[in-house]
Amino acid sequence: MKLYLLRHAQTLSNAQHKVQGSLQSDLSPLGWQQARACAQYFKNVKINFAYCSLLSRTHQTATEILKYHEGVFLQETSQLNELNAGILEGTTPKEIAKLHPELLHPSGHINILTNIPKGENYGMVRDRTVPFFENLARLFEGKTILVVAHGAVNKIVLSWLLQKPQEYYYEFSQENACINEIEFKRGHWKVNKIEYTDHLKGIIL
Repeated sequence: MKLYLLRHAQTLSNAQHKVQGSLQSDLSPLGWQQARACAQYFKNVKINFAYCSLLSRTHQTATEILKYHEGVFLQETSQLNELNAGILEGTTPKEIAKLHPELLHPSGHINILTNIPKGENYGMVRDRTVPFFENLARLFEGKTILVVAHGAVNKIVLSWLLQKPQEYYYEFSQENACINEIEFKRGHWKVNKIEYTDHLKGIIL
């Protein structure tokens, strides 16, 4: 099985540097350009199945890609939903630093290794996403799968695939509309590309 794991294209909230989490936010003008660039990249790639979260930003990105893949039905699942950031959703990093500094990781990002009030943590997201990918591996031998998900989800999945500890989450970056290329073969996972973005180079900001 070949798996293409993407982060959704830029949203209006991304452009405003707001924490989205489980909140809805549509693609920004730049995000639509990024989604079209992804569509061009996958135009001649045979995709058998496609999945996204229940959030509009992944659906919009995936739908743009599937315009070139007639007959491929986009399936939505809550297992791919972004980490629920609880009381931090809708806030900016500056607001978090001022109001909730205890919820920041030393890296400057949200500390998802602890419990966010009214939200999720690393383990909770891992426990709902890993079974989804294990199921893909079991069902789709020899197939090519497109999955459009979210920054935190992707980094947690990559940490699991590479058998890294939780803290390694903060070593990863997942830019909007980046591509991770993964294989499952003979019972083993192999990550071939992480955060590939060459397809976005021609976009004029």
